[in-house]
Amino acid sequence: MIILNYKERYSEIKENGFGKFPNTRDMQIVSMIEREKGMSEDDIVSLLSDMCKKSVDTSSFRLVMKKILKVSRETKKNLRELSNEIIFSKSEIKSIKTLKNYEEQKLLYVLMCICKIYGTDSIFLNSKSPVKLKEVLSMAKISVSVRKGEDMLHSLFVNGLVSVLPNLKYTINCINYDTDDVAFVAKASENMIEDFDVYNNLGIRCQCCGKYVRKRSNNTKYCTKCEKKMKAESDKKRVKKPKVEMA
Repeated sequence: MIILNYKERYSEIKENGFGKFPNTRDMQIVSMIEREKGMSEDDIVSLLSDMCKKSVDTSSFRLVMKKILKVSRETKKNLRELSNEIIFSKSEIKSIKTLKNYEEQKLLYVLMCICKIYGTDSIFLNSKSPVKLKEVLSMAKISVSVRKGEDMLHSLFVNGLVSVLPNLKYTINCINYDTDDVAFVAKASENMIEDFDVYNNLGIRCQCCGKYVRKRSNNTKYCTKCEKKMKAESDKKRVKKPKVEMA
């Protein structure tokens, strides 16, 4: 599971709990946000313990408690800036643009987004990693097989944009965290590829509701629903407009 927005995931956990099998990452998210609010380490242990007791049976709770203690100890180390924004520099966009294939550009962009969310420059895409290539392709809105996706990753490697280790750890060579050279800012969400399309003038945000719209022409301003609404309002005003009598 790719977690793109810590605060959204935190709200989901608070509402629905950890589920039958609490995982370390969800515990880290709760502990990071509660620590940011000022909660002490002991209180974090108590909170996580109470949340786990609601879904974990007594026989396996001792193992879960070990996770809780480890997470609480590492909270300060794991504490990072919790932001919904992903900043791309002009140099990063320039590197992405060196790829002639737009789908490869989108794949690299999404990989960079995930790395930036996690505050790193590398990502694992092996069978044991929480991030799966199939999910990355889906987020990039690329409708190809995983095998074809692997070929696209190889193309990124051939172009020198990523490095790869035998355990399928991909390091993004063109990533940087220089915020003084901003090209655009994307939102951390499952639809972050839309921001890339808008930046590349392939889509727009509806001027009425803000919904993403694939660009049909240079005159595209609204989504289908809002376009009908605006047209109806325009027709209504035209009908109501009083006729001017000729002298």
